[in-house]
Amino acid sequence: MLRHFLWAAFLLLIHSNSFADPGLMQDIGARAGAVVASSGRFNQEKVIGVLPLPLLSSGTYSYSRNSGVIWQTLEPLPSRIHLTREGVYSDDQLEPIQGSNHFAALMLSIFTGDFDQARSQFDITFDGGVDNWRIHMVPRQPALAAHIQSVELVGTATTDQVMLLEANGDTTTITLVAEQIEVAD
Repeated sequence: MLRHFLWAAFLLLIHSNSFADPGLMQDIGARAGAVVASSGRFNQEKVIGVLPLPLLSSGTYSYSRNSGVIWQTLEPLPSRIHLTREGVYSDDQLEPIQGSNHFAALMLSIFTGDFDQARSQFDITFDGGVDNWRIHMVPRQPALAAHIQSVELVGTATTDQVMLLEANGDTTTITLVAEQIEVAD
């Protein structure tokens, strides 16, 4: 999930940067747009200021254009989140989490290449080239900025790492390892 989100966020970043090479934008856009499905593993480290050690978790993710994103934590405690057009579902809920439809729409709009909604929420900059890039996203909206100070995405051929800095100083670092990527013919 996050790997495609990050790829799409990278596309968003390039489309919003007037110094980007138009050929590079087209190449990356075509590459991300061709992804039909993907899956892999993740490791997550959350540093909370009041705790002496970070919280560690790991699991799997999968993305499909048709069914959305499934983020499944396996360690230390199993849980499952399903992101669809209707919202975010936790574990096996029959109804999405109340109010999650806006978040889900934002995330899925990036996957589908509809970047207008993401641009309205974040100031986005990037550094590097197609084989070694870094994306920095800062919330524009005060409600979002009250929780998130910034998001940074780092990648090579695909997104390798996501770093989230919360407004309270806590950090989350997610390392992604793609195992399968299906592209359209």
